[in-house]
Amino acid sequence: MLVKNPGLRSEGSPVRSAELIGRLRSPASARAAFKVCLTDGRVLKARRLESAGRCELLAVIWPLIRDMPFSLGLAYRGASLLEQWIPGSALPPDQEDPERLHEAGDVLGRLHRLRPLPAAPVGSMVDPCRLIRSVAKRLGALAERDILSDDEARVLADRARRHLPRRLDSGLIHHDFCAENLIITADDRLYAIDNEDMRFGALDADLARTFLRWSMSARERDAFLGGYRKHRATAMYEAHERFWSIWALAGASEFRTKRGLAGGELLLRLRGRCDSSSPSG
Repeated sequence: MLVKNPGLRSEGSPVRSAELIGRLRSPASARAAFKVCLTDGRVLKARRLESAGRCELLAVIWPLIRDMPFSLGLAYRGASLLEQWIPGSALPPDQEDPERLHEAGDVLGRLHRLRPLPAAPVGSMVDPCRLIRSVAKRLGALAERDILSDDEARVLADRARRHLPRRLDSGLIHHDFCAENLIITADDRLYAIDNEDMRFGALDADLARTFLRWSMSARERDAFLGGYRKHRATAMYEAHERFWSIWALAGASEFRTKRGLAGGELLLRLRGRCDSSSPSG
């Protein structure tokens, strides 16, 4: 796939080597990522995504984030794309440095406050009714596979409905902002390097996804949100955190189940939201 990729040819140098990279691989998904070394010495990242439409949306987004610490796309053709390769060291998943966490929150907050934005694609904006339908659908799918009981799915859907926000702030979201996708560059800057899931959507959903993917203590979360709040208030997210927790866990559990990936820990957390005494339930 890589050597024949038209996007790679557009870089004007033959491919010397291509190495499959990435942690989350599934035979049920077409996605793949590669580290590509060209004969002129440059290093790039190549991706195969699930559709040409996803690449077309990213091409709309790239100019919006050009001055922000996100790796950018260089070219795409069909469902394949080329990106910058940003060298650096991985951010530890157990990062405790409040300044670094504050910096990470600042980056996500800046993304959420980007203006002006182009007209969002049809179907990309969400409303509360659509959100609760998506939660019920995902919980129902888990019950159909006997991963949740019917009673668990019903209790979780009812609890999500009770804590559903009445309105949503929408904008550009990352959809996978977490320590795993961040690096520290040689000049000590934080960079997000895996941005292929960027889209337009509910901003608080993005916060929920971050806290699902990035385990933080209360103190660490306060440092992260301190950076985020420089750009946007979090009171609305916090008021409906129970809904967002169920929404994120149901979506991630269904995603992993459909792709045959391990998700036992997520399901335990989701079942825990059935308990009304749960602090996030």
